[in-house]
Amino acid sequence: MQFADIKYDIAFRKIFGNEQKTAPLISFLNASLELEGDHRVVSVSIANPYQFPRIAGEKATILDVRATDQSGRKFVVEMQVADKTAFLEADKYRWSKEELKAYDNVTIKEQDERGEKELVALKAKNEGKEESKIEMILEMNKEGFSIQQIAKVSKKSEQEVAQIIDSHNNR
Repeated sequence: MQFADIKYDIAFRKIFGNEQKTAPLISFLNASLELEGDHRVVSVSIANPYQFPRIAGEKATILDVRATDQSGRKFVVEMQVADKTAFLEADKYRWSKEELKAYDNVTIKEQDERGEKELVALKAKNEGKEESKIEMILEMNKEGFSIQQIAKVSKKSEQEVAQIIDSHNNR
């Protein structure tokens, strides 16, 4: 048995192109795009099924799916085998100013969220390293190493080493 490759417009249209039966398409989009919460697609509409390219060199689109997520955000879904980034950049020329602004705002928000997560992870990693370094300094002090030796190994100043030892001795 041979299966249709849904990366091709004609197969995608045959499987998901029925305007009266959108549940399979909604389910497919949510699963394949790993959409959750407010980002889950709740409705789709199928636009003009045959759209010819507006610019020479673009491909003709056989199925244009417009989706709406749970938060009310609207977006176009199109099957692309090519590089996703290249598609997004090329497709911007067909977007309205409002759609571009919304896309840019979402992109900026996603970048901010990703940056925040990376910063939290980096801080946690650095805090873990610092805690390990403090434990090493205290253990070396217990073993009788000099402050100069501890500073050299821990790559901290002698003053920082002395402050760490004093703060833990005063507890």
